[in-house]
Amino acid sequence: MNKTFSIDCMGGDYGPQVVLDAAFHTLKEFKDLNLIFFLDKESKVSLDNLRIFSDRFEIRRCEKFLKADDSLLSMLKNAKFSTMKAALQSVSDKESSAVFTVGHTGPYFILAKKILGFIKGVNRIPLAVMIPSSNGSKVLTDIGANLECSATDLYKFGLLGKEFIKSVLSIDNPGISLINVGHEENKGTEELRNSASLFRKKIGNDFKGFIDADKIFTCEADVIVTDGFSGNCISKACEGTSRFIMSKFNKYWIVRKLISLFSDSADRYNGAVLLGINGLSIKAHGSSKEPSLVNALRTTYRFASKADLLMKNLNSIDFESNELQ
Repeated sequence: MNKTFSIDCMGGDYGPQVVLDAAFHTLKEFKDLNLIFFLDKESKVSLDNLRIFSDRFEIRRCEKFLKADDSLLSMLKNAKFSTMKAALQSVSDKESSAVFTVGHTGPYFILAKKILGFIKGVNRIPLAVMIPSSNGSKVLTDIGANLECSATDLYKFGLLGKEFIKSVLSIDNPGISLINVGHEENKGTEELRNSASLFRKKIGNDFKGFIDADKIFTCEADVIVTDGFSGNCISKACEGTSRFIMSKFNKYWIVRKLISLFSDSADRYNGAVLLGINGLSIKAHGSSKEPSLVNALRTTYRFASKADLLMKNLNSIDFESNELQ
């Protein structure tokens, strides 16, 4: 394993320094890891903490970075000289084994597809995230990359998620469920019902049927599939619920303690992966603070340690054999 990560430090809500500070803890924890940091030429940062690891990191300066408040058109115009593009290119050039960013999601998808390319049989890439469950962890996909999805899209997202969790969590026969407005087979849109038919045909009993959104943390499936619009709404609703409870009950010490424990647990799951491209690509929340970024980088290391197996398994998927006719 090439244990070098390319870190696009730009574009987050709290600036590049918080990314560098989080990386200090990552380098301290993983002695075999090297990092390449991509910063724009204007950013002023402190490297004092990192100097003890001077032989294990490199700073590369770029002309521009993609700002969250820029239009997508402006971002794409500036992408050629950006930190994000340079970080992705380093993975394509085999300098590093993974790319990590806190930058804007839209151009990241576009650049990742252009620079790293799709694996065979994939034409749309979902954003997948690990979530806690009653018996460990599971995968929720898509959480925002594809707002509208066909039956075949959902089917492919599920197969990608299945191979991902097999590779990362060593689960032999992961179960897949589709989020729907009920668990009955006749519920939901035509696309959802057709996608369910594809899953039954392809994976048989490993398809666990439809689930309501309130069952994502407790259902028996290991991979939860939905379109990016619904997945993003679910993700943001969970985050908002946590903040609401904290704001309403913050005056009670025991509630603050419980919410703190919950928040720490949620932070452990920061870091979503783009599935279906030729390379390991991790996207962290732009609003992430240092503890959450430490966990996201830890997640990146965990995924990277299985990257060869992951790419082998993803490229072995036969997407076409049971396409919906």
